[in-house]
Parts: sequence; structure tokens; C-alpha cells
Amino acid sequence: MENHLLSSIGPQELLSYLLLEKHPLYRYVGTDGDIHVTCLGCDGFTERMILTLLSVGQMAGPRLHIHVIADLPEEALWERLDRTAPALRQYAGLGDGPAPEHTYVTFTHEQTEDLTCPKPHPQSRYVLICLGDDEANERAAAACAATLTEGLPGVVLYHQDRPAEDRLLKEGVLLSPFCREPSTCGMPLQDLALRTLKLAHLYDRLGDPRISMADSAQRLKTDSYSQRSSCASALHLRYKLASLGIDPDDDVRSVVTAYREALSSPKLGALLELEHRRWMMYMIADGYRAPSEDELKRYGFDMVDGRFNGAWKCTARKLHPCLVPSSTAGIAITDRDWDRFDTPEQIPVSDFDPLDQVSLRLRLLAKKKCQSSLRRRRAARLFDDMASALADAQNDLQDQNREADIQSHFAGARNLLSFVTESVCDAMAEMDLPVDMQTLSELERTFDALGINISGAVAQLRQELAIFTEYAARRDYKTPDATIIHGLLWILYSRDRLPLIKLRAATIADNIAGPVILASDTLHYFGSEPEPRWVEFLRGHGFCGEISFSSPSITDVSGAETALRALVDRYGGRCVIDITGADERTVIAACKLATADPAVALIRSTADGTIEEISGFPEAPAYTFNTAISAVEIYALHGARKLETDDDWYMSRTAGIVPALWQFYQEFRDQWTAITAFFSHRRCAGSGLWLGGILPDKDTIWRRYDRDTVAWSHWEKLGLSEVFEKLGQSGFLRDLAVECRAGKAIVSFRYPAACEDPKYDFVFKSFNTLFGIKIPAAFTPFTCEVKYVPDKGYEVDVRTECLVDMRSRKEDYSDQRLGGVEKRYSFRALEAPLKRMEELGLIAGLDLYFGEDGAATTVRYNYTDISVKECFLTAGNILELFVWDEARKTRAFDDCDSNFSFTWEEGIRNELDVVLTRGLGALVVSCKTARFNKEHLYEIKYLTERFSLNSKPVIVYSSNMAYEDGRLTTDLMPVKTRAKAMGVYLIDLNELEGSLGQKLVRIATGEDLP
Repeated sequence: MENHLLSSIGPQELLSYLLLEKHPLYRYVGTDGDIHVTCLGCDGFTERMILTLLSVGQMAGPRLHIHVIADLPEEALWERLDRTAPALRQYAGLGDGPAPEHTYVTFTHEQTEDLTCPKPHPQSRYVLICLGDDEANERAAAACAATLTEGLPGVVLYHQDRPAEDRLLKEGVLLSPFCREPSTCGMPLQDLALRTLKLAHLYDRLGDPRISMADSAQRLKTDSYSQRSSCASALHLRYKLASLGIDPDDDVRSVVTAYREALSSPKLGALLELEHRRWMMYMIADGYRAPSEDELKRYGFDMVDGRFNGAWKCTARKLHPCLVPSSTAGIAITDRDWDRFDTPEQIPVSDFDPLDQVSLRLRLLAKKKCQSSLRRRRAARLFDDMASALADAQNDLQDQNREADIQSHFAGARNLLSFVTESVCDAMAEMDLPVDMQTLSELERTFDALGINISGAVAQLRQELAIFTEYAARRDYKTPDATIIHGLLWILYSRDRLPLIKLRAATIADNIAGPVILASDTLHYFGSEPEPRWVEFLRGHGFCGEISFSSPSITDVSGAETALRALVDRYGGRCVIDITGADERTVIAACKLATADPAVALIRSTADGTIEEISGFPEAPAYTFNTAISAVEIYALHGARKLETDDDWYMSRTAGIVPALWQFYQEFRDQWTAITAFFSHRRCAGSGLWLGGILPDKDTIWRRYDRDTVAWSHWEKLGLSEVFEKLGQSGFLRDLAVECRAGKAIVSFRYPAACEDPKYDFVFKSFNTLFGIKIPAAFTPFTCEVKYVPDKGYEVDVRTECLVDMRSRKEDYSDQRLGGVEKRYSFRALEAPLKRMEELGLIAGLDLYFGEDGAATTVRYNYTDISVKECFLTAGNILELFVWDEARKTRAFDDCDSNFSFTWEEGIRNELDVVLTRGLGALVVSCKTARFNKEHLYEIKYLTERFSLNSKPVIVYSSNMAYEDGRLTTDLMPVKTRAKAMGVYLIDLNELEGSLGQKLVRIATGEDLP
């Protein structure tokens, strides 16, 4: 299998890799501290070897010098190299571009007709000879070896048609013949192929954290570029260790210890620079160069295999924008920096190194592309196509008098389509909102269940949205380099095929972490009955090996050791035992077994998603894989089931208005109970005529509306012609044209819309409702009723759930949420909050009248978005929304879920305000705006402990008061002290005014303590 993985690499290139694997350059440093390679002769293989030296021979300390002795002039050599690697001169000290510190290789050339008595460069300890026939090669090799200083390490590589043995000419000087058939290399070739696969798998996990090794192997087999690039990178791993002064052939314990120390020191920056430089020189040796700005714009937004060209690479013309130097330090790109620049000319004068400037430059290009109105129009057309297909299918069913339950499925599909349409359009308009591609897949599945194929429209929509996804990613092009650095030990020293025995642990986190990180091909749970949930989880995270369970009867350590010994022998005697979280008896048995048998490893997984060595086993400490887990997976692992609720999309719908909502809350926090009591009042759901409130004025922009999905029979049955005539007479539409064609009403008109006033969009959405496309209340304020009044004819009654029209003859109102407890608040106290809501754009058309002398108090307004009303229905909604939004904006969490309702197997139902997951850990967040007390600590602690998947309990409270011993107090210290003792994280009012998102990240990463 391994040989096949490198099938796209030509024999000469593969041989060059194997030679540098067998005789690595770092062993042959000259007395000047640099690496000098002498190439005798200049045939095709020598040219290939030079290119491999460029991409594999880069070191953080020693510089690379290549000395060519040949019978052709230097111009002829460079003519060949320029043809193969046109950008090489720029980084070989021969061009005018980079500064001297960016000269990554130097060349010297000696032309001679007589190659029988060659003299390598005085500093060369590494000589490559390709002169033609075997006799000439061997003779020249001996002559070169004789000139190398005795006692210093040196190697002379020379070509032989048939394999031959290495021989030591004199102390430290090795003559090593090579055959140009890579298949003769046997095990080294398989080892290199395995490392190549693991490195490719590491890269694959950047895009898909749950891809299995087997899937990566299939992908690698068909990808020529990935084979060659990954192979060169895998070969260079030992060179990175050597650059740190670490001998890769030293015992693994010493290597691991030294390397981990290096990663926590300033040497990390040098390693990142070295990996990028190696990649640069590989790409340059492969013929790539950096594109101009115009070239990048022309090809940068192409789709590759139906997906956005996220690498910004042009294979056809061999262009890549990241072919620029990287510094060893540089400065970190913060959230503020991503949108700091308005023009490309501003970026080069910034403090960022050239590679960071590329990240910012590509971000700016993507932003400009996203702002194209054409892309939005295309997306809108595709959504219209989906709506048309849904309406056609439903009309067909209605004509067939299908059952009502079928219609409910259509209602669900319409709701989901409306949500996806709105969320995508919001993301495209707001620019800083991520596009949720997962809901697009859910939409496709929903339509498919109804027999409606929208795969073509979804595929096109994905292409239109791909650039928005790229824009939202804020891609730092140093990230892949960092991934290789942190996965280096795993690639070099791990052995995936070792069976893993997992001792049963007390928590689910401890039972699944090791198997996910280790990713072996055989897994056995010792001391466990079969757990289908664990199997399902591991399969979903890329584990495709054998999984088995056993639960022997064990009474003491001796019995546990005997049972473990039998299991180890069943697997051939060589395996890894994961003792994470296991009981003392089986841990002692495993330790005794590992002490007596060096073929048995003991490992323990840590909270940060790594494997910790505790027994001296050479392979175990190399693993540093992380994985991602969703909130739903957490509950499924613990036997809980998520409950679908009507407000599942509540947070997503409200995301665009969070800043205004939170500002309003901060200004009126002291009146929050009274405000939410008013908005939760049943009469605030009101419904009334709202035509006059948004009549178009002289500044209105008119947009065209076309629809052809309404059956003519429905059009006539509802009298819609007269409806639209009324709307036209009222000034709501112009240029109405209606035509019956093929049994459908073809309707065209212009409707009022204003870029600065979102309320005009209500009109457009109301027309969608009229045409049978039911949209959730959050996005559909209008309903339309046609009435026939004798002697008057048809009347159009347009109503909206977003309108509140309340009259009361009392001066105050009650809080109806208290279950019969009478508590009243003054209407007059609402004047300032309601006016401020109108200023912030949360409501419109506010009309307040406070009745006197028995007259009724009147409160009228229109919600600009029904999500505003939903947010005020419950006092704590605003805080949950803010916490969710702040966490989401950090982009540091794998999953941000809210209003999470679930039920345990025993039927008990619970709800959680916000759940944030990161890797194999989670934050369970409870939000409190009032009445905070110690019982809330016990509640969140219980739920978190029951989940126990590296979960941390967090309470966010925005009040400066709490209940203690049955009374309201401003002294929060007793509650804080109790929370700290219980391990509950408290985020109070003061911390809310800072960077809440970053505070949550610090809690998740363990930087902050309770």
C-alpha cells in the first residue's frame, strides 16, 4: 500500500529523496558551519538532485551552498534551472529582489573538460557524482574521497548500474554507491511513504478534523501534487530536529523532551520560518512563482473541483501568492487587523512580515469580491428557484387532495428555506457574519425527502457562497506550517498499527479522549460492557479500525494483571494501554505489566488533547491530535436527546441586532424587570392595520418583483387581482402586470424598498406570503386577508404580528409571569425605554398617549424585526444572546449552541442557556439577569458533572444583586466564595463590559481559574 501512495513521484525525484534520507545533509556540516554540496557532472539526475537539495536541505542555522563541476558553461546550467525553476535566482543571491538575509542557497560553478581527477570544494563534505558509466563514476568517487579530510564525516555518492555495498575508504569518509531504481530501497521507501501519508493526513485534518487515515490514503493516491509535496515535507522533518541541535537518531525519550522544550522557547519562531522556507524552495524548484496583483485577481476566485480555490494556487500557470519570505518572529494578526486596511497599497507599509501581509492582502481581495452585488443577486435567484420548486410540488399535492400531514412537511420545508434564505442574505449583507453551510445541506435533505431535487441549485449556491466562507475564515497562512511543527513527533515516531487497550474510566471524556487522539487501528475496552454510543462517536470522528469490549470478573490486582496479560498476548505482545481515569487496581496491574514487558506502553491523555508518556515507551509521547465535538454529541454520549423546539433558530435569527439590543439593555438594566414584564404581556403580540405606517415617500427606491409560481386557480379563487389593485391604489406597488400562462399567474410589479430603512423589506416579504411561501414569523410580519363587503366589494386587510396597538384605561400594567402574584408597573416609566428603542431601530412608528380624566392610555409601535419581540419575552434572553454572540465572534469554539432543551433516558427534561465546545471540552453556561442565588450554583454544577466531558460550569450574571439566606443583597462575596469552592466560574457585571469572548476562551483553555 505504501509504495502505491508515492506512485505519482517520478523515479529520479523519489531516488533523490531516498538518498537524502539515507545520507542527510545535516551530518556533513563544513568547518565554516555551513553545508557545502559538490555535484560532479550535470546530467538529468544531477539537475533533479539540485532541485531536491533546495527544497529538503534547508536548515535554520547552516546555509546551503551548491558547487557544480561540469564540462558545460555556467550559462548552460542556469538555462536549465531557469526553465525548471524561474523564480530560483531571486533567492539564490543572483537576483535584485530580496534582501541578503533571504538568500536561501548560493551556487558556484567550475567548468573543466577533465573530470578524471576532480577536487571538491574545500568545505564540501558531501559529494554527488554522475559522470556516465560505472567505471568513471567509481574512479572519480575514489579520487574525491581521497581529498576529503580524514577523521571528519564525509560521504561520496556515485551512480552504479547495480546495487553495491557502502564502504569506508578511510576514517569518517564513506563511499556510497546508489542504483537509480528506487524499488531497491525496500524498507526505507515504505517508511517514507508512511510518513508521507501521516503528514498528508495532518493537513487533511485542517479542513476536516474527522477524516480517517484510510480516507486520507485514498485521497493521497489520486493527488499527484500532494504526494510530491507531502513526501518532500516528510523527508525534511529530521532536518528540523537537527536545526535545533537535536539528533533525530538519538533515543526517542531524549528527542521528545528536547523538542517539547524547544516548542516553548523562542526557537519555535525559527522552526516556523524554516518550514515556510522549505515549502517555498520546494514550490520554486517545482516551477512556481509569486503572481502579480493582476494575475491573482484573474485566477484567484476560480472554483477547483466545485470548491473555492482556498489555496489561491494556479496549477496551470504555477502561481502561488505565499511565495514570499516569512520572519522568525513577526507580530500576531488580531481581529482588529483583518479589516484595518482599505487598499492594497496600505498593507506593505505595515509592521507585518511578507507572509502575514499576504494573509491580509488575500482577505482584502475576498472582501472586495464579497461586496459585489452580482453575487447577491445570483444567490437570491437561486433561492427563488428553490421556492418555485417547492410551490410547484405543493400545488400538485393539493390538486391530488393529499393528506394534511404531508402538507405539514411542506410547511417545515418552507420554514427552513425561509430561515436559510434570510441567514444567508444577512451574512452576505453584514459581511462579518459566518455563512452557515451546514443548514444548506439540511435544506437539501429536507427537499429530497419531499421528492424535490434542488442539488443543482444548492451546488451553484455553494459556489456563490464559497468566497464568503473564505472571507469569514480569516485565513492565516502560517497555520499549516504550525500544524506540521506541532505534529512532527507524531509523524516521525508514532506507530499507528499498535493495538490500543483502553482501561475503563469513570467519565466518558476519559474513555474516548485517548482513542480519538491515538487513532490506532485496533481498540479494545477492558472492563467495559459494549457501549454503542462510544462506537458511534468514534466512527463519526474518523476511527475505522476494530472496536471490541470485554468485562472480566476481577477481584484484585493479580487477577487484573492476568486478564491484561492474556489480552496483550492475543494481540501479539506489542500494544499500548491507556490508563486515563481508570481505577487504581487496574492501573497498578497495567504498570506491573509494562515494567516487566518493554513491548507494552502506558499512556495517559491530558485535558489539552495530548498524550502523556509515563512508562518510557518510545512511540507513545508523539501524539498531539485534537478533535472537535458538538453540543449534540456531548448529550448523545451521556444518554440525552436534544428536543426540537420552535425557537431552535432564535439566536441565529437575532444575531444581526445584538449590538443594539445589548446597548439598550446596558442603558436600562435597572428597569429590566418592568420592561420585560411589558413585552411579555399578551396584548403586546397585537395585530392591526399597518398600511399607513410605511407608505412610500419621494425618496423611496423601487425594486422589481417577478413571480411565476402561483396557480391561476388559486389566483382567481382568492380574488388576488382585486387585492393587488387595492395595493396599487394605496401606493404600495407600481406597474402591475398579471398574465395567465400554462395554468400559472405570471405576476410582475415594482415594490418600494429603501437601502437605509429595513422596514420596507416587510412589503417584499408580505408578497412572498401572498404567493404561498410561508416564512417564519421572524421574517414575515404581514398576513393578508381579502374580505367581500356587500355594496363595497373586496377590501384588503393587511395585518402584521409585528404591530402593537395597546389601549388601557389603567395607568399601570401587571407582570403576568408571576403565576398569579400581582405586581404592577407604570406605563409612564416606559416612555424613555420605548423612545430609546425607536432611536436604536428596534421598533418603529412609536405613538404614545398617556390617558387623563378616564381616557385610555395608548401604546402603538411596530417591531422592526419579530426577533426583537422574541428576545424580550423572557428576561434572560438578552444576556444569553449576548454571551452566544460574543463566543461566536471569537471563532475559537467548535460549536456554539443556545436555548438547548434535552431529555435524559429516564425522561427528565433540562434546559441550558448556552453550550460552547472546544476540542474535547465544553463550557456549560447559565445566564442570570436577576435573582441570582446559591441554588443556581448547585444546578449548573450538577449538570456539568453529569456530562463530565471535560466540561466547566460557568455562570454569567448581569445584576449587582443576589439572593442570600432568603433576602436580596448587594454583597456578592458569599456567593462568589461558594462558587470558587465548588469550581464554578463566575463572570460578573464588570467583566461583561470587557472582552467577554476572550474571557470565555481563557476559561476553555485553562488560562483562567474559577
